[in-house]
Amino acid sequence: MKGRVREAMDVWFHTIQKDPKETHSKEEIKDRIWSGIIYGKEVVEGKGKLAHRQARWRKSYWRVAAGIGLIGTLSLSFYLLFNSTNANYVAPEIATNASQWKERTNTSPTPLEVFLPDGSKVVLEPGARLRYLHPFESTRRTVHLLGSGFFDVVKDSDRPFLVYSGAVVTRVLGTSFSIRSIAETGGTEVAVMTGKVMVERNKPRERNQGSTDRENRVILTPNKKVTFFENSELYVTGLVANPVLVSNREEFLKPGAFDFDETPLSEVLAKLEKAYGVEITLSNDEMLDCPVTADLTSDNLYGKIEIIGAVLNAEYEITGSAILLSGGGCGPAKKVERKNLNLMPM
Repeated sequence: MKGRVREAMDVWFHTIQKDPKETHSKEEIKDRIWSGIIYGKEVVEGKGKLAHRQARWRKSYWRVAAGIGLIGTLSLSFYLLFNSTNANYVAPEIATNASQWKERTNTSPTPLEVFLPDGSKVVLEPGARLRYLHPFESTRRTVHLLGSGFFDVVKDSDRPFLVYSGAVVTRVLGTSFSIRSIAETGGTEVAVMTGKVMVERNKPRERNQGSTDRENRVILTPNKKVTFFENSELYVTGLVANPVLVSNREEFLKPGAFDFDETPLSEVLAKLEKAYGVEITLSNDEMLDCPVTADLTSDNLYGKIEIIGAVLNAEYEITGSAILLSGGGCGPAKKVERKNLNLMPM
């Protein structure tokens, strides 16, 4: 009997996995799976032996027992097969408590706003799918994201907010951040606008000698991002495409907040670091006392840095999550063309 059950299971798995490049409707796949279970090895033995095996099967009592035993497995398998295109996306709690989970999919060409039970907001990009418990649990708030989306999370110190997306899980208490799936590289990018988040592997790897928790997670603060590549298990940190003001917004939004007149570069950079929460370093410390005269109020962070570089004949680059100004030196103030200074690095 065990041998026959195993045979039926083999036929079932063969039916699911046959020709993965083909595309079939849900009903066609269901029919093919049930055919493999009820009528035996049709797929591998051909129609010539189908009638004989069907007659023997009907006379066997074990067929009923095996069918009942497979119902639970089939229910879970159909759920996994038809409700996810990413094996990491469907967590065990979704499969076992599917009725308690809500799902929203953005089938439109424009972003879709979704409000969660706690008041948090998620903006789903086209094609993205979100699953969440309704209501949330009393100890945590868990959602699963397939695709890309922006999260504005309501602060709740008693219930951490967890976003499962591909190979990573992002943990927050209250903040705004985005998660983006990068199809070209298979990476998952998390970028923080406000607050602080921790990004770690969805399934922690086995520890090797010398391995620590720090190697498996990254802490992100505003204007920082990290991209995790599952195949290489590599975290790559950087800055977001358009850094926003993160400290004392009123102070930095008032007129003339970034209008400098013969101000030492050290003071200019210190103000920018405080305003955007980004480290700015110099390759030539002699530039710290160089005077800067420029009105940077209307420019984004990268525009501000580019103008400073033009004034001091220096160049800037993004190195990890910091900005490096290199070369240059004190000299006569230069007239800066502003029309091309709002370009942001990719």
